[in-house]
Amino acid sequence: KHGINAEYGEPVSPGSSDTAGVKTIFELENMFSDVMEESWKVEEIFSFIEKNVPDAKQNDPHFIKELVRIAVNSCIAGDGKDNSFSLIPESIEKILPVLMKYLRKDKSNLELELLALDSIQLLIHGMSHPRGLANAIFNELDELDIISEAGFRNWKENGVEQQGHGVMRQNLKLFFANLDNENDSDSNAEPGK
Repeated sequence: KHGINAEYGEPVSPGSSDTAGVKTIFELENMFSDVMEESWKVEEIFSFIEKNVPDAKQNDPHFIKELVRIAVNSCIAGDGKDNSFSLIPESIEKILPVLMKYLRKDKSNLELELLALDSIQLLIHGMSHPRGLANAIFNELDELDIISEAGFRNWKENGVEQQGHGVMRQNLKLFFANLDNENDSDSNAEPGK
């Protein structure tokens, strides 16, 4: 949508053995591109995935990263002029069932959450780190309980993808300070602590 390749900048060769997988990724991108249309239905996404992605692949790290990248990318508005992109919060709420289904298979899965946050990091890095976008996305993921507090902290300390990780951490200082303050407030409010 915003000039980001389905393979994080790696060209897909025409003779690639995974052309069906690449086709599926591009079809998902097209399906998510209409997320703000009233006619968009999350059930169509679930149905498409069930038909086109084998059960074993639905837990595959590459699939999870691509799905999160596509879903979150569909929630970003802007054309990139002057690096101006913004999050459309209503669209995150619309894709919430997709993210919850694939990231919360076992209620809270730190490994899947790390993959999701790494994917978002690479997406934002590919957009040259638009001001405030990482904070807006992380805030929505936190407020909607898509990513656990432990998941955010795990990404901060153990993010697998190095491209753009330092810049993202720097841009998210306020987010993590607020997370720390919420945690301090919660522990102070608990009786007997």
